[in-house]
Amino acid sequence: MAEDAIAPGDEARNKHPQNNDDLRSQNRQTRMAACPASRAQNKLVISAARAGDWRRALDLLDSLRRQELNSDTFTYNVTMKACLKAQQLDEVRRLLKEMQELGICLDSFSWNTA
Repeated sequence: MAEDAIAPGDEARNKHPQNNDDLRSQNRQTRMAACPASRAQNKLVISAARAGDWRRALDLLDSLRRQELNSDTFTYNVTMKACLKAQQLDEVRRLLKEMQELGICLDSFSWNTA
């Protein structure tokens, strides 16, 4: 019976799906699958950011917005991380503001970069 016990915090996690990493990942994949162009463009942004090419990541992210393609929290966070590593704090602040203006959900990583 002890195996069926709910660990502290599990009950709250189940009540608030936005705290469930698996659900967020699944929702992200569903949204991105709906638009192949968005998915491909986001992958380019993420690749550039992970390679440390923060300028290219910013350019690609701006291109997404100009083409009215969807971006998500993960794409912004990876780009902000690249900017942080390059000590581009003004860009990080701009991205945070942009996320809020576009209604993109900020997660704990997003808020902690501020």
